[in-house]
Amino acid sequence: MRRVAVSLSDLDAAIDAESQGWLTRPNRKWSEIKVVYLRLQGWKCLFCESALPEVDHDSAALVAVAIDIDHFRPKNKCTIWPGRRPASVETNTMTVLAKGLRSGPAGGYPQLALDRLNYAVACKPCNSSFKGTYFPILGTPDATGSTDIAYLNQMEQPALLFPFGPHGDDPAQFLQFMGPLVTARNSIDDAAGTRAQVTIDLFELDTRESLLGERMALIERLWPALERRDEALVAGLCADTSRSGHIECQRAYVALYGQDRESARLLYEAALTYTRSKTPR
Repeated sequence: MRRVAVSLSDLDAAIDAESQGWLTRPNRKWSEIKVVYLRLQGWKCLFCESALPEVDHDSAALVAVAIDIDHFRPKNKCTIWPGRRPASVETNTMTVLAKGLRSGPAGGYPQLALDRLNYAVACKPCNSSFKGTYFPILGTPDATGSTDIAYLNQMEQPALLFPFGPHGDDPAQFLQFMGPLVTARNSIDDAAGTRAQVTIDLFELDTRESLLGERMALIERLWPALERRDEALVAGLCADTSRSGHIECQRAYVALYGQDRESARLLYEAALTYTRSKTPR
């Protein structure tokens, strides 16, 4: 998860350049500006950082299999998040973490259905399988129908991180990587720690096999590049513009290599073992 710190004026300019008049068109559709968000997000899911298919202007509206629009605040209804899916199907009770949370208004946020600061591009699993209509909050659900996102954030205190736009969170302040594993930072306060853990738990960022495999593959690529001091390759993989995905995981691994090469080597060997265990024989 990475910060996309675009200002409202820059976002509006990008939208108008892509689809002139969209901002004032009464029958506007999100698919007409999907590619704007894809570009701003570097062709990655906003939540899990998996790489998304790169499409051109003409085909952007047709890409529906792997890419979803996420309304951060659900537009039609909010469902109470029961907590992380249990490891055992025999358990169906709310987790301790979820018991301390509330949910956004039952009727959702229809007033934000076309608000461009309530949009983001997400992969199909993050949007449909994990987030859906969940919107856990630490504060009080809005009952006024406000369209002021800064006000809503202050009152509701979303439990999920949303790293997009001028009001977006900086995930680097909440989350940290050790190899392919993501955890809440130890140095943050209780409320921030709850937000970090809810985000990890709801999207299952620390256990989804597809994400772990993608991060392991990148570590496999980084280690030999670091060993042979291929600075151009390392910089390219870790750049904001990199299409490889999982930028924060890669940057953390590069930092670890500089601080503790032996630990970085052990993670590389673990990545090799993991990848080989998944390769058909």
